[in-house]
Amino acid sequence: SGDIDVSTIKPVVEFILEQPLQQEPPRRIVLFISSWGGLLHPAWALVDAIEHSAIPVDTVGLGHIMSAGLLVFLAGRHRITPHTSIMSHQYSDVNIGKHHELVGARVEQENLYTNMVIFYARKTGKSRKYVEKHLLSSTDVWLTPDEAVEHGIAHQVTKRIQR
Repeated sequence: SGDIDVSTIKPVVEFILEQPLQQEPPRRIVLFISSWGGLLHPAWALVDAIEHSAIPVDTVGLGHIMSAGLLVFLAGRHRITPHTSIMSHQYSDVNIGKHHELVGARVEQENLYTNMVIFYARKTGKSRKYVEKHLLSSTDVWLTPDEAVEHGIAHQVTKRIQR
C-alpha cells in the first residue's frame, strides 16, 4: 500500500524472494495493492519479482489502484474488490540537462512507454493498439471494477478477501 518508490518496494521484493527459502514455503503469496502510484523503475523491479517468483503471486486490488500501482497489480493473478477505483494513464516525466543528456533521456522515455504498452497487452490479452486507445490514452482512464474486468485489467471482481 502507498506510494511506489525504492523504500516501499525493497521490503516487498525481499519478502517475495525469501519465501521459497522458508522451511515450509507458502503455496501462494497474496499481495494487497492500494496505491496512488509512484516511480516507474521501482514498480518494474517489483513486477519482475512477482513475475519471476518461484511461488505464484496473487494481487488483490483494494480501495484504489492507480498509475505505477496498476503495473504492480497487473503483475500477479489480479483480482479486485467491488469498490476499488482504477486509474490508468501514460507516465509523466521531467528531465533537466544538456542536449545530449535530454536525447538520452528521450530514448529511455520511449523504452518505458513501449514496455508499458507491451506489458499491458500481455497482461490484459488485448492488442497494443487497444491498450494505447483504451488504457494508455492521452487522458486519465478511470474504470469501475466491472470495466476493469471487461478491459482485462482484472480477472474477476471478488467479494471474498483471503490470504
